[in-house]
Amino acid sequence: MTALIRSIPPFIQLQTIAAATRQSFAGTVIMRPYWIEDIRVAWALNTQRLLQVSVWVSFDGAPANNVRPTGINLMSGYGARDYIVGDGLDGEFVLPVQRQFPAGTRLIAEGFNTDTPNTHTMNLRVSLADLV
Repeated sequence: MTALIRSIPPFIQLQTIAAATRQSFAGTVIMRPYWIEDIRVAWALNTQRLLQVSVWVSFDGAPANNVRPTGINLMSGYGARDYIVGDGLDGEFVLPVQRQFPAGTRLIAEGFNTDTPNTHTMNLRVSLADLV
């Protein structure tokens, strides 16, 4: 039986996504089994649900920009879409994951800004814990 022993540094991304652009931001490879507690996402005012955010657990290298990551999309299975959107008036979105992942994987945050004239900021945090 595995047990949670301590939190490890979270995967945090505070990134500006250019207008009409899809960008991915990869973390380093996690060299031991780990547990994802939750994903927290917040949006700036006037984002108007035009910034699509998803988080992936990838078994491959970091993807190129404007290409969807491969692996497990942690947002799929929670609604009609495999991403979340919001606006600053919505407050923080918390998605409990409560799931174990193997060593040798990495987290990837993907932002797709569907707004053509404006940039938007992706603000997310993935809480992690060690497994023993």
